[in-house]
Amino acid sequence: MNKEFKGDKLCAICGGEIKDVILKIFEQQIPGLGLIVFENISAQECQKCGEQWFSSKVIRALDRTINEKKSPARTIEVPVYQLALASV
Repeated sequence: MNKEFKGDKLCAICGGEIKDVILKIFEQQIPGLGLIVFENISAQECQKCGEQWFSSKVIRALDRTINEKKSPARTIEVPVYQLALASV
């Protein structure tokens, strides 16, 4: 997970302003489970570099959801594209 928010309103990475946001989509790659998608997650986000922080309450809720293997609200199909490394 990303870093826990400590209450500072300036980003430790770039010095940008941090604002409270609701992330419409937050994805996390979980070993053994694959890609997990969460919706409508409370977070704090740097308006300059995009770094995100989550409260300990949100982190516990995310961990509990994963560890208890709760039923998802829905399942989505995700297209996968492969790019040749030489063209990058």
